[in-house]
Amino acid sequence: MILDSLDQLSKIDSAEELLWFPPQLPSFVKVIVSFSSNTTIEGNMNKLVEHKNQYILVPSLGHELGLEVIQRWLKSIGRTLTNRQYEIVKKALNHCTLPLFVKLVYATVARWKSYSKPQDTILFKSVQQSVHALFDRTESHHGKLLVSHALSYITAARSGLSDSELEDLISLDDKVLDDIYQYHLPPVRR
Repeated sequence: MILDSLDQLSKIDSAEELLWFPPQLPSFVKVIVSFSSNTTIEGNMNKLVEHKNQYILVPSLGHELGLEVIQRWLKSIGRTLTNRQYEIVKKALNHCTLPLFVKLVYATVARWKSYSKPQDTILFKSVQQSVHALFDRTESHHGKLLVSHALSYITAARSGLSDSELEDLISLDDKVLDDIYQYHLPPVRR
């Protein structure tokens, strides 16, 4: 079981005290949780963990390691950056080197071309800004309605959705179909 961003739990009903969290689990159950450091959640989680070897802190990668990881990922797909683009990456990593941020930077720069215009080679300074930029890019590529409905279905699903399940749901959504087929009438509306 994975519980992400426990630090974003509502303060209402003292959810951050983790009284709802089971103190013991069956041996076949594993729980992975994530939260920001220096929060009430961190202190309460430390109290719950009996064996300290089960508690793993995932630190920032650091500037040099973050750059090296991005360079190796780019090399693995046969890509490089221009000097100007490399400087943009270095400046972004001055602000944040969390593993998720490094991955988001890589996902962005892997799409850059050597001739990309400066206004098309922008990186943000935080994970949240980078995720918003990723959503904006996805919406501009696939359409806001399709993306918002797809993400709504994924969010509403109790145990996630497979690709085919998501495709089925979208293909039955009249609003999405009207948006997609406003300029073209397909032989089958699905």
